[in-house]
Amino acid sequence: ETRLVLGVMLDRAGRSDTMLSHRVACATASFWAREKFLRDTRVPLRRRLGRFYDAVASSCLYATMDVVLTRQAALRLLAFEHRYLRQICSSTSAK
Repeated sequence: ETRLVLGVMLDRAGRSDTMLSHRVACATASFWAREKFLRDTRVPLRRRLGRFYDAVASSCLYATMDVVLTRQAALRLLAFEHRYLRQICSSTSAK
């Protein structure tokens, strides 16, 4: 069971894991919506990485300014970032 407290989704223990899971899911959907561009080898890597951070990674952090990130939550966000950066860069290593 989750509840909304001051604009932040919290579970019974007062943790924001639910909100973090929701933001990661939104960022994942944002990545797959832009996947064709992000993995296009004709587009320079710097431009693709810029678009990733502007659109995908920022949607992961949207509305989380009031959330205190635990070490575990920060590691989840870092794992998300690395997973999708590997998706972007793996398409360039084929050439």
